[in-house]
Amino acid sequence: MNFQGRLEKLRKALEGPLLVLSPGNVFYLSGFRGSLGFLLVFPEGKTFFFCDGRYAIQSREELAVEAEIVEFEQDAVASICDVFFSLSSRANRLFVEDVASVGFIRRFDEKKCPVIPCPSPVNALRAVKDETEIQTIQRAVTIAEEAFRDVLPLIQEGISEHEIAVELEYRMRRRGGEAIAFPTIVASGKRAALPHARPTSGKIKRGEWVLVDWGVR
Repeated sequence: MNFQGRLEKLRKALEGPLLVLSPGNVFYLSGFRGSLGFLLVFPEGKTFFFCDGRYAIQSREELAVEAEIVEFEQDAVASICDVFFSLSSRANRLFVEDVASVGFIRRFDEKKCPVIPCPSPVNALRAVKDETEIQTIQRAVTIAEEAFRDVLPLIQEGISEHEIAVELEYRMRRRGGEAIAFPTIVASGKRAALPHARPTSGKIKRGEWVLVDWGVR
């Protein structure tokens, strides 16, 4: 995947420095798969990646863009503000993805750092898929379909919803899936009418509906 190309497309859409918080958007722009890491992207060309010591090695292995890695001990906001002020005048604004919590934003206020929560421009980039992304989606669909075909003969009277979900997720991973796309839904009987039903130990009964909703990344 051309992560650097995505980053450069983002720069062209920026009105000022952007702090990327969403793990999905961080991965989309950089290739980093960890659960905690922030990207600070400047329109002028500099990019900084912030993480704590737990992700230092992983970030060096996975980052697929030109970015300076900044490790923080406890206070991520202090580190972000230090970098922001070193490259911007205090009159400038720091745009922050609006997935940030109120408490997180208040930390910037305490540091006198002028932040503006905003809808992430990364989302608009992600809405348009390139050829590599399309191929990845097609591959994921193939894995999901083949895994379901494997499991279909097992869906019989007496097997539990939980067992079906476990078998399906195992087969998706075995066929090359990285992770499930969302919590697998298996619901039988009256439970099939529940929104986002979680699999239970309940056994499948003869003649009742079985709802299965699954996906893979």
